[in-house]
Formats: sequence, structure tokens, C-alpha cells
Amino acid sequence: MSFAMYFFQHSITLLSRSYSILSSKRLCAGETYAQQSMFQVFAAFMQAFTVFTTDGKHLKKPGRKIQGIITSLPEFWVRATPRY
Repeated sequence: MSFAMYFFQHSITLLSRSYSILSSKRLCAGETYAQQSMFQVFAAFMQAFTVFTTDGKHLKKPGRKIQGIITSLPEFWVRATPRY
């Protein structure tokens, strides 16, 4: 067996091992905790308050998106009234 063939076979073996490690989705435990915490806070807020726009009308069309490092919507005011 030539050196080139030996090197090729071993590099393929190493490459396939590294891809099997990299292909699985591993999450940081803090990321999962943060997602669950944000969901719980949002769900608790939506259960405790009724949310309207300041004039009481529905938003017909979302505002123009602001492009940058992240995509966001322009700011607007809302009125949150407690549910009893």
C-alpha cells in the first residue's frame, strides 16, 4: 500500500469521525433554560394582562422592518390592563 493511499484512508476515517461529532446538535444548558424562562415569563404576562394598542385599535399591518445585525420592528406603545 502506498503512502498516499494509506494517508487517504486514514484521513477519511478521521474526517468521518469528526463529522459524526459535529453533526449532532448540542445546546448549551443555559440556552435551553433561557428559552424556557422567557416562555414562562411571556405566558405569565399574557395570562395576567390584556394587551391593546394605546388607541384601542388592532394593528392592521406591522411596521416596516428595520434591518441591521438583527431584524426588528419600530417601537410602538401598548396598553396592558390587568385581568381580574
